[in-house]
Amino acid sequence: FFITLWALPVIATQAMNSQLLGGIDTYLFHTLQQLRTPWADAAMVFFSGLGSQRVLLPLLAGSVAWLLWRHRTKAALHWLAAYVCAGLLTWILKVTTRIEQPLASLDGYAFPSAHTGMSVVAYGFLALLIARELPLSRRWLPYLSAGLLITPIALSRLYLGAHWLSDVLAGLSLGIFWVALIGIAYDRHPAPRLPVIRLLLVVGSLLLLAGGWHARQHLAQDLALYAVRVQTTTITRTDWLQGGWEALPVYRNDLEGRHHQPMNFQWGGSLDTLRGMLAKRGWRTTAAIDPVSAMNWLAPEPVLDDMPVLPEVHDGQHQALLMIAPRQTGEALLTVVRLWPSGRLLADSDQPIWLGKAALLYVEDGVPLLKYLRSAQDHTTPLKTLTSVLQQSGGIETRPAMRTGLA
Repeated sequence: FFITLWALPVIATQAMNSQLLGGIDTYLFHTLQQLRTPWADAAMVFFSGLGSQRVLLPLLAGSVAWLLWRHRTKAALHWLAAYVCAGLLTWILKVTTRIEQPLASLDGYAFPSAHTGMSVVAYGFLALLIARELPLSRRWLPYLSAGLLITPIALSRLYLGAHWLSDVLAGLSLGIFWVALIGIAYDRHPAPRLPVIRLLLVVGSLLLLAGGWHARQHLAQDLALYAVRVQTTTITRTDWLQGGWEALPVYRNDLEGRHHQPMNFQWGGSLDTLRGMLAKRGWRTTAAIDPVSAMNWLAPEPVLDDMPVLPEVHDGQHQALLMIAPRQTGEALLTVVRLWPSGRLLADSDQPIWLGKAALLYVEDGVPLLKYLRSAQDHTTPLKTLTSVLQQSGGIETRPAMRTGLA
């Protein structure tokens, strides 16, 4: 209680005056934005939803109603009081500090993080209620369980760029403050024992229903809301061909951060046009990875054409186009082309410029009982294959002097 009573104003002062914590806020925000991947986005949006008021309010309302019905009035009212007080203080701090959120696409103020603070109160006070009914040696179990639920919610707000680190720390402090304060008040007054197992069943059912409904109704919308934004700038076709292409990334910016996969191909125009040209020459798209196709990773001698091709990430996004060249009988490598949006638009035609790479894939068997496709180090051969196919299609202007293959 006293630690959080001290921490909350300290964090607020640091955040408002852009002192040391303000610099850490900016550094962590930009660092995490470089680690974005579509799969992690989906997981983090789901965890973030567990801290949404659309989930917490039904969970709290249903649990409090059940406690009142079971004549556990003190537990219900203390839990409700902690949530209401935390909500009021959160609102007061938001409208007082008026700190903007990191992403301009989000409405409202950032400080403190309501997702984090209200999750601490909702799940943390539940842990306190349960812990009171357990022997002293086992009281750490509900607190650990609540922590395992609250931690990914807090991390999701940082990862998605919805809050600064100071917002999340303030939310944690505010939530713990009210859980401790109201928890001390509840602990100091006699109250009938709670039916722990039944309470957990009620809360678990409510969380499952509210969380499932929220994911079904709002997951796609939230994914779009928190999606990585590609800043688009225009460039003329002449400027692009005469050197503007050099301003685009030289290597794929992936989670590992290693510069070992060069971006050796650029395309100015519609992806449908490129897809059609390659399809006429026998190139094919890849099927979605499903449990049946994934079994090929476990095959002792997998068929190369049947193996799933894993998506790759550049600047937090999976490729917009992935096509595989026809393979000659006995050939042990696959030629693929991948393209991502570059954030450039041709001013002459309003067509986007796509950035990508032509690569060779081989079967990696370094992991016992697992075989998967991995990019080879030879980036020249697949680029020659790709440009040769496009030149045969006609109507394509190439620039051999470019590190990229096509304009």
